[in-house]
Amino acid sequence: MNDASRTDSKNVSGAWRVFHPYFRPHAPLVVVIASVSFATGIVESALLLLVANVAFSIARISGAGSVVSMGLGPLNADSLEPGAALGIAAGLAVVRLLGQVLVAWLGARLVSTTTASIRAGTFRDYAGASWAEQSRHRESDIQDLLLRHTNLAVAGISATTNALGTLFLVAALLVSTFLVDWVSAAILLVSGTVLFTAVRPITGRAKRLSRLQSLAGRDYAARAIEAVTVSQEIRSFGVSEQVAERLERSAHEEIEPLRRAYVVRNLVSPLYQSIALGLLIGGLWVIHAWVTRPIADLGAIVVILVRAVNLLSGVQSGYHTIVESVPYVERLETERRRFRANPPPQGGTTVAEPSQLRLDHVSYSYDDARPALCDVDLNIEQGEAVGVIGPSGSGKSTLIQILLRLRTPTDGAYVIDGVDASTISDAAWFDHIAFVPQDSRLIEGTVAENIAFFRDAGRDQIEDAARRANLHAEILAMPDGYDTDLGSRGGALSGGQRQRLSIARALLSAPRILVLDEPTSALDMRSEALVHQTFTELKGHVTIIVIAHRLSTLNTCDRLLVLNEGRVQAFGSRDEIQASSSFYRDAVALSKVRDDPAASLTSVTAGTPEPGDDE
Repeated sequence: MNDASRTDSKNVSGAWRVFHPYFRPHAPLVVVIASVSFATGIVESALLLLVANVAFSIARISGAGSVVSMGLGPLNADSLEPGAALGIAAGLAVVRLLGQVLVAWLGARLVSTTTASIRAGTFRDYAGASWAEQSRHRESDIQDLLLRHTNLAVAGISATTNALGTLFLVAALLVSTFLVDWVSAAILLVSGTVLFTAVRPITGRAKRLSRLQSLAGRDYAARAIEAVTVSQEIRSFGVSEQVAERLERSAHEEIEPLRRAYVVRNLVSPLYQSIALGLLIGGLWVIHAWVTRPIADLGAIVVILVRAVNLLSGVQSGYHTIVESVPYVERLETERRRFRANPPPQGGTTVAEPSQLRLDHVSYSYDDARPALCDVDLNIEQGEAVGVIGPSGSGKSTLIQILLRLRTPTDGAYVIDGVDASTISDAAWFDHIAFVPQDSRLIEGTVAENIAFFRDAGRDQIEDAARRANLHAEILAMPDGYDTDLGSRGGALSGGQRQRLSIARALLSAPRILVLDEPTSALDMRSEALVHQTFTELKGHVTIIVIAHRLSTLNTCDRLLVLNEGRVQAFGSRDEIQASSSFYRDAVALSKVRDDPAASLTSVTAGTPEPGDDE
């Protein structure tokens, strides 16, 4: 086997290996498509052969008494009147059309079903992975996977489906030519095989360019999403042109392999057709010189093979699309397997109403380097409000992720009412805990839909959550109240309203545990006072754990936890922390926040900033 043949075999087997899993669940449908395509090809061959004989008969004898004869293996017709032959031809044309319509309908059903499976399955695999696995990916990488990679996978599947039906149609045409005259057909078939092999190096080049484009496209997607995310800062700093130039350079890095791939792709069909015509002419010369055959049958063979060559040109173009999509499908499947291989812990234990939270000598490390948390040992009682402070990089975010069960301790245990948290079922866990992130993200939809956040909740429940978040009156003042459409970026809401909407979203399920990450970092004094009011109303009923840099956020907390370099530096009441933590004393000195929570809250509520307030 020569190098070209080996490359061709490798490309075909590689493409089949990649796409075969998508077709395996639909094997019966694939068999029907192949069978109908083959039968349609036989009908088309009979139609072409009959038409060729009718045309020859009419041209040779222009008078009454002319007859038509044809032979296609077991399908033979002798002494047909031209009118009858044309009637049969019309019937065959109708059958051929019906076969083509059926193949098109079945192919569309196969592609649409597979497309839905890929799109839904990819997100399900991602959503079903652990947070540790999800956080390993950039947001832009996941969007690229869900959009560009799935689109190209669908394009490859569509091309494969079309190629499958066409190949069986071509097979039927070739079988028909052998039934008419196997010598002539063999000569032209060998010519076609040489042709198909000749263009294989071009397809290999296209696959390499596709891999380069995939990598460059990921970088462009990351930079584009980054630019959209910080668009406000870009505009404020007046660097729009610089960012546009950066994106343009990144786009050129992707476009260059795209340009070369486009040239290669558009060369395939004309090159294939030119070589095909040359080989066909050569094959006909050999037949003319060495084979004796009635002109009508020979003409039919030529027509059938020209039709086959045209179909194979489409197959070649489709195969080019398939090969280009292979790198994208391979990465898509690799990431999906990785998602499925890293599910979150799944337990079967239920906890009726969680009260005590215990971190039993918990440590966590992201790699073999310095641990993010080291030997954290503490208890949090039901209804208690605990504030978590510490310098950047002290392990606060990691602690929150462990409390939310997004990460499992590397050492030690996270225990709830004496039960290891990793053994609690998701259904039981999500009923009792809620989270308010620092960056309040909104979904496309109304105020009510944003509070419900894909959960089945009635309007009374939604309004009650908004009241508890001190947002109800402001929602009613909106143009359509709870039915006000916010859009994906929530432009109709202020920062404080967005934050309180996130709190309402968290309170919708009446959680027993509420975890908040910097809930007042971007709020004005009035909004912060309203959030503090919500905390005060929840105290004693809901266990609150809040990360804060602004010490005013901690005014409602019963105890404070100070982390430093992943270790507990201090844990106790405000007075105890004041006495034992140098970090807290320094923070108080810098912020000049009064040590009296009631006085601080009263001052903020009244709208008068405290001396040295960190607003």
